[in-house]
Amino acid sequence: MKELSWLDRIQSSDRPLIGEKAFSLGQLGQKGYPILPGFIIDSKFFREFIETCSNKASILTDLPYSSLNFDPDNYLTLQKVAKQSRQEILSATLPAEWGALFLDAARQLKSPTLILRVSLSLPSSLPPQLSGLLSSQICWCDPESLELAIKQTWAELFSAKVYLLAANGDWDGEN
Repeated sequence: MKELSWLDRIQSSDRPLIGEKAFSLGQLGQKGYPILPGFIIDSKFFREFIETCSNKASILTDLPYSSLNFDPDNYLTLQKVAKQSRQEILSATLPAEWGALFLDAARQLKSPTLILRVSLSLPSSLPPQLSGLLSSQICWCDPESLELAIKQTWAELFSAKVYLLAANGDWDGEN
């Protein structure tokens, strides 16, 4: 069974799987700075989810291996691809085992509400403003709200602005 990482237990080896923001927060907490408690749903969960929610006709099936062969200047196509990708993610269901794992971790935080955000591992060649490119999600600490917020957070990675960056070669989407 997969495990979650907790901010207060992050190791240097976790950095590629959890992203820069989560890694930095964990490091600050471990140095004694006050941070809110939290856990990380790492990229292994995301990759497996994308692989399992894709069917043969899915745009997500070939996405990790595609070179995004569409004209990034055609904003209608860009929006259509982004919308279809996001709809596939939002309509899929998380594995029940994951839902239970995520909810158990969320309940350990003893908070009625949660904030979810993407933490990316980006090459240093990319501009730092990319870190603020993706929206955070706020939800209640209940199974349905948490699952939807997780999928909305992941769907943010398939927005038109991210596709545009990927199509222009500014981001490979792997990290």
